[in-house]
Amino acid sequence: MTNKKNVASVPASQDGKCSNCGATLSARYCAKCGQDSHVTLTVRHFMEEFVEGMTHFDSTFWRTFQPLLFKPGLLTEQFLLGKRKSYAPPLRSYLVLSVLYFLLSSFSTTLPETGVAVMA
Repeated sequence: MTNKKNVASVPASQDGKCSNCGATLSARYCAKCGQDSHVTLTVRHFMEEFVEGMTHFDSTFWRTFQPLLFKPGLLTEQFLLGKRKSYAPPLRSYLVLSVLYFLLSSFSTTLPETGVAVMA
């Protein structure tokens, strides 16, 4: 335990073995699976992980975005065939695109007399 308030820094393994795969630990990170052997449990840590996980743009997002616009059936087909590593996770894609949609739609306004949407 550390002296910080509301922080629990717990070694992932007490016996020198990785909690994830059981391999012997020779350093902070497991040489077999890459898991960190020290875990910091705070609300801030979980929030940072959540935000990073949902907004992390890497090549998988761009590889997902193009087929989503032009060949949406391809993503479903690839997912069902088990080829998921090349594309962004569906929930992340949905959340990012929803945020972008609402952000962009907040800049448009509807004219009350015509019902036509215009960019503000």
